[in-house]
Amino acid sequence: MSDRMRFSPDLVTVLQGDVVRFVPRNEGRIEHEMVLGTLQDLEKHAALMRKFPGMEHADPNMVSVAPGKSGEIVWQFTEPGEF
Repeated sequence: MSDRMRFSPDLVTVLQGDVVRFVPRNEGRIEHEMVLGTLQDLEKHAALMRKFPGMEHADPNMVSVAPGKSGEIVWQFTEPGEF
């Protein structure tokens, strides 16, 4: 994660049913979050973030990560699609 709001790698390909452990490390200077979801899910989340900028990220598909720290999401991709 970087302050340019980008992830590296920026694409991960998995098979339906795969369980993936994401360990995002925040290399930036401000807190960042990682959220797994469809484009529609992410657009809804972005709207909520604009309305409530300090909102807590407590759902299993999201994690907030302080500068210089790492977080974790373990997710099973049970549905096909782009997330």
